Amino acid sequence: VFPRFIFKYNKFAFATVIVFGLIAGAFTISQNSLPGDPAFVLKKALERTRAAFASQQDLPKIQLELANKRLEELDKIAKTNQSDKLAPAIQEFQNNVSKAAREIAGTENPDIKQIISESRKIKENTQQIEALGVVVGGTDDLDSALLELIQREINDLQVRTLTEDQQKIFLEAVDDFSIGDYASVLEKIWSLSNQQN
Repeated sequence: VFPRFIFKYNKFAFATVIVFGLIAGAFTISQNSLPGDPAFVLKKALERTRAAFASQQDLPKIQLELANKRLEELDKIAKTNQSDKLAPAIQEFQNNVSKAAREIAGTENPDIKQIISESRKIKENTQQIEALGVVVGGTDDLDSALLELIQREINDLQVRTLTEDQQKIFLEAVDDFSIGDYASVLEKIWSLSNQQN
């Protein structure tokens, strides 16, 4: 009786409720979509909208979060043996990493603490996925951007005097650098810079 009453007396209100219900359903479905799914296009559009409204300082973090989200999707794809979705998922991950690297390089004062955190997650998630036999690759741009940040921080430290404890941290950072653990290097260098301030 109630739906007939609404339909009879207010067709516009009924149509509006139906349209909003369909839109909400589409958004919900898109959030669970994976690369290669038709609804993934809507998910990416929503992510682009979020990035469009972010501050310049937050863009590197947002792009790194999206790269981590792509790795989570890759993990799900690998564990459920959806091999037809592997290539699109890897490509999406690599695209997000490249965007993150450009944002890191192009931002004058990025939030280094957030970059360190998200970069560590990318490293851990990549290792997890590669343990499943999926070669992800595509992090060279991110490594280059992190190296650029490290260089900026080192240049800042060169004009300062380090205590004995700070020199030990600096030497640990050099060791991390030699094994390619750039997130750890950046974290240590950043902590030294903040201790000096």
